[in-house]
Amino acid sequence: MNSTSHLAELDLLRRQVADLSRELTERDQALQDFTRQRDDELQDVRERWDTLRAIVAGTAAETGEDFFSTLVCHLSSVLGVQYAVVGEIQHGPVKKIRTLAVSANGNLVDNFEYPLVNTPCEIALGESFACFERDVRTVFPLFGRLAQFGVEGYCGVPLRAKGGAVMGLLVLMDTKPLRNTDRLRSLMAVFASRAGAELQRRYTETKVQQQQRQLLEAQARAHLGSWDWDLDSGTVRWSDEQFRIFGYEPGCMAVSYDTFVTSLHPLDQARVQSAIDTALKGGTTYDVESRIVRPDRTIRAIHCRGEACRDVDGRPVSLSSSVLDITDRQRVEEELRLSQRGLKQALRASGIGLWNWNTETDEVVFSEEWKRQLGYSGTELPDAFETWTSLLHPDDRESAVAYAMQYRAIPDGDYRQEFRLRRKDGTYRWIEARASFVTEADGRRIHLLGSHTDMTDRKRMEETLRESEERYRALVELSPSGVFVFCEGRTVYVNRTGTLLMGAQDPQEILDRPTFDFIHPDYHQEVRENVMRLLGGGVSVHSAERVYVRMDGTAIPVQVEAGRITWDGKPAILGMFSDITERKQAEQAILRAPTCHPRASRYFVGAGAVAE
Repeated sequence: MNSTSHLAELDLLRRQVADLSRELTERDQALQDFTRQRDDELQDVRERWDTLRAIVAGTAAETGEDFFSTLVCHLSSVLGVQYAVVGEIQHGPVKKIRTLAVSANGNLVDNFEYPLVNTPCEIALGESFACFERDVRTVFPLFGRLAQFGVEGYCGVPLRAKGGAVMGLLVLMDTKPLRNTDRLRSLMAVFASRAGAELQRRYTETKVQQQQRQLLEAQARAHLGSWDWDLDSGTVRWSDEQFRIFGYEPGCMAVSYDTFVTSLHPLDQARVQSAIDTALKGGTTYDVESRIVRPDRTIRAIHCRGEACRDVDGRPVSLSSSVLDITDRQRVEEELRLSQRGLKQALRASGIGLWNWNTETDEVVFSEEWKRQLGYSGTELPDAFETWTSLLHPDDRESAVAYAMQYRAIPDGDYRQEFRLRRKDGTYRWIEARASFVTEADGRRIHLLGSHTDMTDRKRMEETLRESEERYRALVELSPSGVFVFCEGRTVYVNRTGTLLMGAQDPQEILDRPTFDFIHPDYHQEVRENVMRLLGGGVSVHSAERVYVRMDGTAIPVQVEAGRITWDGKPAILGMFSDITERKQAEQAILRAPTCHPRASRYFVGAGAVAE
């Protein structure tokens, strides 16, 4: 081997040794870095463990409201942040957060609530973890509490129920930028799970307590008590309302099964005990009404219902019962029975039947009086719309049914119509039906409730009266004397004879004119006095000779017979007048005759004075 190749080998060997030395140095450095990283991670784990253990140790024994208070205090103290908050969501028109516990520098402060909109909490509720390491006030300038507390960093996690529903949130805030946010995230996730479970338990307890309060209030309002009997131990528990029903203050004494039995009315004890024994021996429930005697000797009526609970062998182990005070109900039922009996008697006495038409189903319920008026018993006619239509008079059926259908479609005003219905004996009676729709609780109007009145006798009376009025009108119109009616100073009626005597062609020329237009001025004062006497009741009939003024202004002597009547509900004067012109002319002729004996002259003069 020559010297040149030897030097080359030595140089190669030196380079290999240098490379190996450098590689060993790098490996040693990497090992040191790995060791330091592992030591840092171990230290971080130990710190997290210590932190977790400290917080868990501080909150492990707490539940409910105390848990939330303890949690926020330990979080803020152990993690070195200024604020820790637990809050629950308040649903409503404006979604809000109401805090359950707030810690400021390790000390509890007063709770508060705030709207969610424009807050970092709104973001946190929609994510698994929301973190703003710095400048959170700049991001949410409208959330005033950040500035109030001087918050710089914020992180929050939602609190979920077992089913995943978000119920609230856990928040950490500091007046300086947040560090180690990964550690905060892992720790908050651990305690968010526990806080969510506590929040759900709190919600459930609150709901149960609310339901219990509602149950107690409902029992008090309904006078419904309850009691449970443990057959093995003999223990009996009464609800507060059970005590009140039996006349005791709630919880004022220990109760037993004998307490219940001895409170029963002596005449009802055996019957109630028998019902309970039957339920315990083979049945499942008992249901019985009875009376109880309170300590003040007042008697109340109760409705008892209970159920026996059995073990797997079918042996009864307990009895759960309810007691309803039905004293007022029985009193009302009795009053209702008396009222219904009185109503039936009154309807029968007044001849009014009732009907109820369901306009959706065409079912019609007819009262007993409705059927009785037509000669039927309560079960002879079916309750249907066709029953009514089949009994209608053939001449009335089309119009009566059309009116009913029209009213069902457009119920304008009250339902009212008259028609004839066939009785059981084949005769027809005139009926007046009146009705109106009843508004249901849901606002619908489907039931037409009506009355049914037999008006046959009234129809006959009206016909008789109409015929009488026609006869009277014919007599008046055909009377040879003029007939007039004066009411409130005006002429309101004049017959044909009176129209002609007054020189008119039509009664309308005279009607509504003042009374004194047709009386000579010389008689105005005397007529006024006579009218006042008639209307005042001093006399009922007045007879006199007068001078009337015709339409053309000429005078006409008349004999007047007048009396007081009522016209359209108002006092009026009915008068009959006859033209006595010829009689007056005959009297004057006799007086002027030369052969008239003085004694005859005195007779006619005297007769005229008497007539006047």
